Amino acid sequence: MTILITLTTAGSDTGPFNLYSNANGYTIAFETGVSRADLVSGYTSNLVPEGTTEVLVESVGTCNRDLYLVIDGAPSTTTTTSSSTSTTSTTTTPTPTPLSCITGDRNAIATCSGGDAAQFTIAVGYEAAIIPGGYFYSGSGTRTYSAYIYDSTNSTILYSLTYTQTGSTAGTWTTFNTNNTLPAGTYYLHLNIVNCSSGNSGTFTLQVGDCQSIESPYYYYNIQRYDCTQECQQGTTAIGRSTNALTIGYFYHPPASTEVYEILSVTTGSYYNVDLYGSPSRETCSEACGA
Repeated sequence: MTILITLTTAGSDTGPFNLYSNANGYTIAFETGVSRADLVSGYTSNLVPEGTTEVLVESVGTCNRDLYLVIDGAPSTTTTTSSSTSTTSTTTTPTPTPLSCITGDRNAIATCSGGDAAQFTIAVGYEAAIIPGGYFYSGSGTRTYSAYIYDSTNSTILYSLTYTQTGSTAGTWTTFNTNNTLPAGTYYLHLNIVNCSSGNSGTFTLQVGDCQSIESPYYYYNIQRYDCTQECQQGTTAIGRSTNALTIGYFYHPPASTEVYEILSVTTGSYYNVDLYGSPSRETCSEACGA
């Protein structure tokens, strides 16, 4: 298919540009080395993959900048797409803030009379270092805290650690390696009853954090559900993922499922409803139901 791409303004330090299509998940550039002058004056490409609804314009020179341009009009006709770029000469990739990749209950509490368990999830595309956190203590006695991190089934201990504190002075972790990390997934944090040498009350909080971004192994898509048992009756929208790029506009049928899913557009992770890896695809819903 052919489209006309025009940048209404572009910083003098941008370009050259590579062009990508959402039809293949932005994985392969259909044009490379397109100059800033050509895009500003209007650049026509006849190499755009069929089914493209959005184009990624990536500046690969001194100024690294990405622009996602939505195509106007019918995809089978020559289409003009306009946008603008910043004149900023440099860009930076934000560093994830601590705990930014973790959802759920990151803190568990232990007292002299009871312990607590907390479930937390580390998002796809990240790993998290386990960081023993702050404490609260009132009294003058000595307390020993035992903490454990369990796997997703809440049955297997992955890491264990102990902490001894006397009075209100910060203690030390005696069986813990600060380089311990967790990959993406769901885990349980347990703190047991504290071994108290006095009856004074106190609580302790263990934090898990320090997220590091890693390359995500998944592609994410906005998807439309269809029910094979109801002659492809349209259902709700959802988020799908796959380790391989999927085709926009095609219908995918996960094994043993009574539903098929149309790929609407590319989106970002890490939340998803349906894993579509290994699902056969067809051009129509009815064909996909029989796949």
